[in-house]
Amino acid sequence: MHAHRRRGGDSRKPTYSINHAAGTSSTLSSTPAWAKTESTTTNPELKNRAVRPEDMSKDRTNEFLAICRSMGTNAMAGKGAGRNRQRSQVAARCRAVGKDITNTWDKLGRLTQLCKSTTLFNDKPVEIQELTYIIKQDMDQMRQSLGEAGQDSMVRSLQTKLAAMSNNFKSTLEARRENMKAQSDRRSQFSGAGIPGGGTENCKKVQKV
Repeated sequence: MHAHRRRGGDSRKPTYSINHAAGTSSTLSSTPAWAKTESTTTNPELKNRAVRPEDMSKDRTNEFLAICRSMGTNAMAGKGAGRNRQRSQVAARCRAVGKDITNTWDKLGRLTQLCKSTTLFNDKPVEIQELTYIIKQDMDQMRQSLGEAGQDSMVRSLQTKLAAMSNNFKSTLEARRENMKAQSDRRSQFSGAGIPGGGTENCKKVQKV
């Protein structure tokens, strides 16, 4: 059995191993084991592949610019799609408001007919009150919807029609107030003519009702 030998002053210390079978010692390589063996995980296709110098120095500027243009085109396409979607939403809102304006005009026509009636016994105050409330609510909703739609040309056109409807509605209500006043005066006259000496007093009572 041979012992390990040491050499003084030498920084490199070779390693000896004991061979029990032959009784001789042999020097082992100082190279680590991982450096001697090939990794089993190496891709066989890349094992013998060499990187060519021309690939490393190839000008990729055109490819980079093409990628940038592609990204810019995609971004512009996304913005265009967003604008088209917004236009579609505005158009759909305008169509709905246009339909509501047509329906409200029909209601306003009926209200105008009732308010202009001067027949004392053909007055329909309940229907007039209902139509007045419904038309006012419809116009408020249409005004709000158009306000949220932006400043498109279709929106401005509908706002003009809605303003005309609002003026017509106010004129109709004013005509209703005048007719109510005229009917009140006629009632006062009839009451005064039917009861001697009671014309003025009955007129005051009707006005208080």
